[in-house]
Amino acid sequence: MDEEVKQQIARFRFGVIADLVGRKLTRGEKQRILREKSQAEWDIPHSTRTRISRSTILYWLRRYEESGSRLESLYPDHRSDKDTSRALEAETAQALVRLKQEYRGATLPAVLREAKRRGVVPAQFHVSRATLYRFFKRQGLDEDSSPPVDRRRFEAELPNDIWQSDAMHAVKALADGKLRETYLFAFIGDMSRFIPHAQFYLNEGSNPTPTPCARPWPNAACPANSTLTTVPLSPPAISAT
Repeated sequence: MDEEVKQQIARFRFGVIADLVGRKLTRGEKQRILREKSQAEWDIPHSTRTRISRSTILYWLRRYEESGSRLESLYPDHRSDKDTSRALEAETAQALVRLKQEYRGATLPAVLREAKRRGVVPAQFHVSRATLYRFFKRQGLDEDSSPPVDRRRFEAELPNDIWQSDAMHAVKALADGKLRETYLFAFIGDMSRFIPHAQFYLNEGSNPTPTPCARPWPNAACPANSTLTTVPLSPPAISAT
């Protein structure tokens, strides 16, 4: 690309961002200008595209301001066949890279649909998925190949492997001639959801752990690994007066 073409493209880009350069705009004013420019149709030099995305406009603006207002900062990025597919013109490739960075986890079809919706690429734009995949991979934007995180809830393998204990504020009861608040402690099998024992206490700091093991319900033995997991206090399920 010769110098004259670079200057022509840079002048066009400056014309696009000129309304945003050196002005103290409110957030609402800036968003309005960006919206109008991204929805407009443009005669873009040396490109078949007619739309400019919001992210592209902000990218040009940032480059121009960070360079100290040098027109050369708006020159097209140098194309390298190593990094850019021959099936993609440089301007389109740069726009797709910015869009992919914005939607890092999106699939290739989703990126293309969004690119066409925004006018980043023309409606009749066609390129193979393999070409796009190779291009994004060279840019370090290929889809995450790490194994998915197992987000399934932990559950014991057998019915009596683990018990969980829970406590809640319960009803008030008369004790020693005074109306006192009670606390309900209960135990539940992690896998079976069977409740082997539940008991009221007058003290929130009571330690009920030995109780169900000392006096289990019929056919309810202590956990196989003698492990109890206590979860935080729950709000009362019912209220009584």
